[in-house]
Amino acid sequence: MTIVSTTTETTTPAAMIAGPTVQEPPLPFLDLGAQYRSIREEVLDALRDVADSTTYVLGPRVTEFEQAFAAYVGSRYCVGVNSGTSALHLALICA
Repeated sequence: MTIVSTTTETTTPAAMIAGPTVQEPPLPFLDLGAQYRSIREEVLDALRDVADSTTYVLGPRVTEFEQAFAAYVGSRYCVGVNSGTSALHLALICA
């Protein structure tokens, strides 16, 4: 099928590039710096614990997270994965 435009309107290239006028957002963006400052020591302690234990894959921290998250969502099990792609892959295997 071929579609032919019948409009006679023309738009200048400058108008197409410029686009609409940008306005200030009505709500402020999330201040991640402020959020991080409030939990900085806790995050650094957790990173040190993992680095000191050298359990970068699996290990007790992952097990703790899986158990806590399963309890939080009311599930019997939880499996932590490394990416969204791995999560989708696992979900398709289980389906």
